[in-house]
Amino acid sequence: MKRVKSLLISWEALLVLLLLIGVVIGSVLSPYFLSSFNLEYALPSNIMEIAIMALPMTLIIIAGEIDLSVASLLGLTSVVLGLLWQSGHPMWLAIGVALLVALSPSIAVWPMLFWVIRRSATFPPLLPIWDLGLSQAHSFPGRA
Repeated sequence: MKRVKSLLISWEALLVLLLLIGVVIGSVLSPYFLSSFNLEYALPSNIMEIAIMALPMTLIIIAGEIDLSVASLLGLTSVVLGLLWQSGHPMWLAIGVALLVALSPSIAVWPMLFWVIRRSATFPPLLPIWDLGLSQAHSFPGRA
């Protein structure tokens, strides 16, 4: 009985309760929320994009770091891929350029970060935020 009570007042139980409340509110507010189309087509089609972002973010968070550049780079590479495809370039070329765009901030920033780590002899706690700022400044030169 004690175990069941502790399970019901746990963080996970609260998250499940909030999820259920959100589903109920969504289905009450919109007749299309729990439609067969959403459950059969729309939900599965979005799972891959979310999983591609969630897997690296999970590893980063488990490692004790916070790095918000995963989502911004996903958005940037999606736009690059879409614009190249829309302008008539072959898909293999668009994918290659999008991958290069995704890797370019890391290629440009990480040598500087390794230099800072080596000079400081410790891992500075704000380094992932600095990495994010430099990566975004490199990705969007007009907005730095």
